[in-house]
Amino acid sequence: MLFLPERARIEPRGAEIVRLPIPLSPTAARVAAERFHFLRAAKRSGIALLDTDHYPIPPLPRGVRLVASVHDLRALADLPGIPLHRRLLARRIYRSSLARADAIVAVSEFTASEIAGRLGIPRGRVSVVPNAADHLRAPETPPAPGDFLLHVGHLEPRKNLGLLVAALPLLERRGLRPRLLLVGREGTRGTVRRLRDLAEGLGVGDRLEIPGPRGDAELATLYASCLAAVFPSLYEGFGIPLLEAMRCGAPVLASNAGAHPEVAADAALFFDPRDPEELAARIASVASGGATRERLGEAGRRRAARFSWRESAEGLAALYRSLAG
Repeated sequence: MLFLPERARIEPRGAEIVRLPIPLSPTAARVAAERFHFLRAAKRSGIALLDTDHYPIPPLPRGVRLVASVHDLRALADLPGIPLHRRLLARRIYRSSLARADAIVAVSEFTASEIAGRLGIPRGRVSVVPNAADHLRAPETPPAPGDFLLHVGHLEPRKNLGLLVAALPLLERRGLRPRLLLVGREGTRGTVRRLRDLAEGLGVGDRLEIPGPRGDAELATLYASCLAAVFPSLYEGFGIPLLEAMRCGAPVLASNAGAHPEVAADAALFFDPRDPEELAARIASVASGGATRERLGEAGRRRAARFSWRESAEGLAALYRSLAG
């Protein structure tokens, strides 16, 4: 059973959906609505256990076991656009919510260590159940190689996409003129405008393309045909698009921040997310070397194959059974 806001635009298969009259935006009005409507719905449904990744966690009926899932603690990190007062408030919310939990689940060892380090929760209380990417199928027939760099994900400051734009004129000095495709929704208002302004100011506006979100089949084709899939995030709790790219055989370049090194291991080339020169050098090494592209593509496929949604689901099911006694 899934509890969702009325206006949430998702239709999961194989689950009973209960839609609640609560706002989508994370406001005080939403918190108040959740406290009332969710408690009523939980009582009517007779649930025995709730697994949630939404904070603050609303009140639960007596006897309901609580699993708190944490994808990342970006709200607590010193990142662009997150002022100190919001970080302090988020820390209070997370600490009080996780203190109520019967079990805590993190999607990576990195996130588990963040929970322990930033919130003071014993590491032994946190189970790690990783994400996966086997929902995406690589194209049966490999598409023709493209001349574009690809990033997939929300367009927001922590994704550090200005670094990718700043690398384009540096690549031009090396005789390379790839296009840059930024695929995904605008997560923070004004991000697209700022990226376009930056590109125009650097003289590379004609090579920046922002087509918006794309479906899985088109994404798989883009991954399989890109010059490289590049993920310059300043903070990442896991990084599903990184695994998607590997699954489709794309050479992956990733920042050495957050969970990227844990997820990608030796199947990616890493760079400092503050250094556009290093990023340009990594891109050039892939663009100029067929052997490097082939090595990264094969290593990425092997790495992605180690993650499975079925295994993750089995891990969660085992946890739920342990709480049920």
